[in-house]
Amino acid sequence: MEGKRNDGWESLLHNVKEFYEWYGIVIPDKDTPYLDVLKSLRQQGRQKKTMIMAHHYRVEIFTVAIDQQLQEFEQHI
Repeated sequence: MEGKRNDGWESLLHNVKEFYEWYGIVIPDKDTPYLDVLKSLRQQGRQKKTMIMAHHYRVEIFTVAIDQQLQEFEQHI
């Protein structure tokens, strides 16, 4: 599982791209800015960093999901 965390992103991204192409879905540009509307509302007036889609999906979604699965797995050992 830890190998997936470190090396699994590229294979997942490849599979997602194939799926999108197969079904004719437009692939979003991963270098566009990611805007979390709720977080933006909470942080009004504070300086915001610009995050791109690739970072959001890789770090805030993929890595967090793998980390949560690893924690759950370790609890059951």
